Formats: sequence, C-alpha cells, structure tokens
Amino acid sequence: MIDVYIIEDNLSHMKEIQITIDDFSKKSVLLNFMPYPILNYIELYENLADFSFKSGSLFIIDIHLRTYFTGFDLARELRKLDKNVKLVFLTSDPTLSIEAINSHIDLFAYLVKPVESDQFFKAELQETLKKVEIESNLILDKGSSLIVKIGTENYPINISDIVYITSIKDWRGKVVLKTLYSEDICNGKLSDFKAHLNPDIFFLKAKSVILNLNYIKSYNRIEGIVVFNNGDELFVGTSIVEKLNKFIKKRAVKI
Repeated sequence: MIDVYIIEDNLSHMKEIQITIDDFSKKSVLLNFMPYPILNYIELYENLADFSFKSGSLFIIDIHLRTYFTGFDLARELRKLDKNVKLVFLTSDPTLSIEAINSHIDLFAYLVKPVESDQFFKAELQETLKKVEIESNLILDKGSSLIVKIGTENYPINISDIVYITSIKDWRGKVVLKTLYSEDICNGKLSDFKAHLNPDIFFLKAKSVILNLNYIKSYNRIEGIVVFNNGDELFVGTSIVEKLNKFIKKRAVKI
C-alpha cells in the first residue's frame, strides 16, 4: 500500500488527481494507492515535525502554493524527515524544470500542468504511478523468499506473491498458503511465517490469518469478509475485520 499525499492549491486539479489515483489503484494488481488530499498545507508545513507518514510515501506537491512558502520549501523539509519519501512536483510553468533539477531534492518526477483547465495530465500522472508500482515490486521481490514445506517437499516462495495465509481449524501445524498463482496446504504455524514477514506489508495482528495489504481491495465490516484485487473473497470474521480497519486507519494520517 502506497499513501499518496496531494498538496495542490487548485481544488479542481486536486480532485482530478485523486480520481486518477483511485482509478489507477483499482486496476493495479500489485499495489493499493491511497490518496489523501491535504487541504490545510500551511498547518502541515508549520507542524511538519508532528506529521506521521510511512517511509516511502508519495507526495505530489504544487510548486506555487500561493503562500509564504513554496513547494520547493515543503519538499526540502520532507526530504530531511525521510530520505525515502517520493516527491513529485507539479507546476503550470515549464520554465521551473531547471530550478527543480538544481534544487538537489532528489525528485521522483516532475509534471507540467496544462494551461487549459479542461486538459488534465492524466497520462503523465498514470506513468508516474506505474513507475512507483514497478520500483516497489522490485524492492519486494529482491531477496524476499521463503522455503515452505508442502507434503514432504520444500519449495521456494516469493514473499511478494503471498496474498494471505490462514490457519486450519482443528488441524494443528498446517496452514493454507494463498499466492498469486496457487493455493496449498503447508506445514507450519502462522507464528513461523510472521517472523519472516514485513509488518509494513502484511497485516500480522490476527491469530488466525495473515493478509498482504498490497492485495486487499476492500473489506466488509458487517459480513467479516476481505475482498482482494483479483475478486477473491475470504471470510475472516467481523472481529478481525475490525482490527484490520483500525490498523489501516491508524496508518492513514490526515490533516
């Protein structure tokens, strides 16, 4: 899951950016992009030390914020807080590209907004999100594997391919391992798997299931069901869905 914070003084552009991110996220089979429009970016700037966000979050920042600081200023302060944060600049002035390059802020992307308000740079923004998706997947894949025992044989499993792992009632020492490509009964306990999984990527707060946050499309708090990007549904119970909901909300800091 990638949190995307939108800092834009044009409310029309902010809305279009959010819609584009939502549309891209629905089609992505690798990541969920969660857009968070920042309406009070002055408060954000003045209280940045208290602003909590995940390392590697994406910030889309308009250079001209029509206040006493610029997008350059905000980006510099964000970079001081987290060297892994992804920074994307927006501007309607293409001449600022040189200044952006010379700012030494280590930009992820630089997007020029069209002069005409009815023309939106959806294609360019989608390309940027695709770049985030590819790089994030490469990071997950790199050196991230587990050896699991299915029957009497050992098999290597790419951690980024794991969708969920569930315990089996009245069958100790066995779990169901669901990946992007298969569903198998493996030897082991959930606690064995939890020790090797990143809590920033997997929901590890439940006793009976482990969920890959990158593949969760939605969840139903009344029915206790988790829906994944490929359309699969998993009944986990209302108490676990409530824990999942609180966990996700706790990570999502809005201003």
